[in-house]
Amino acid sequence: MCDYHHSLRLKLSVGSFGYRWVQRTPAIAAKLTDHQWTSAELFAFKVPPPRWMPPVQRGRPSIATLQLIQRWAA
Repeated sequence: MCDYHHSLRLKLSVGSFGYRWVQRTPAIAAKLTDHQWTSAELFAFKVPPPRWMPPVQRGRPSIATLQLIQRWAA
């Protein structure tokens, strides 16, 4: 959960009535989201694991390593 930050607010014109301030969080300002996240949303979000990269080895790769590369890195 991220709170609104005072320095990130935007001044929005409301016609002849003047203006109002639109509150924003750092994530909204960076255009990562369009609303303030709740604690439940934050804790339920699942981060995907990084893409598998084959280990760096010297010499010719084994057939098993080549098969793993074809299966997971393609």
